[in-house]
This record gives sequence, structure tokens and C-alpha cells, in this order.
Amino acid sequence: MTKFLYNFAGCPKVVHYISNETNDYLVTERLAGTDAASDEYLEEPGQLSEVFSLSLLKLHRVNTEYCPITNGLEKMVIRAERNYSEGREEL
Repeated sequence: MTKFLYNFAGCPKVVHYISNETNDYLVTERLAGTDAASDEYLEEPGQLSEVFSLSLLKLHRVNTEYCPITNGLEKMVIRAERNYSEGREEL
């Protein structure tokens, strides 16, 4: 999904991804800018909220016509229920 969004929504380019039975590893290029924990945003939380809201708006405006992944909400719910029944829920 990140590879798809890289072309539209300012996601970082995927450099490498590997998965095994217990872990997933995703290596991306670094995006220019500051992170949300920088002094700039900690001193002005309203500014951070503005950045997040604009980013979310940009994401929701992405044309999903050629998106490689369809709505996965149902699969997420099934996985969450399975994890819960196996005692692997997040506290």
C-alpha cells in the first residue's frame, strides 16, 4: 500500500520489505521535514493538528481506482477477533 501511496500522498518510497513468521520489516527513504515530536510542534500543538488534518485530507482525496488493496476492514476485524480469542490482544 505504501508503494501505491508514494505516488499520490507523500508517503516515503519503499526501499525494502521482508516478513517472516514473527516480524515484518519495512525500510523506507527518509522524508524531508520535521517529526511530530520536534520542539516546533510541541510548542504549537495547533500547528501540528493543522498538519495532520491537511495530510489526512490529502490521503482521503487519493484516487483509489488502481489501488492494489480493496477495503480490508472485514479481514482486519476477523484478524482482531482471532487474536483476541488466542489471547494476543493488545492491552
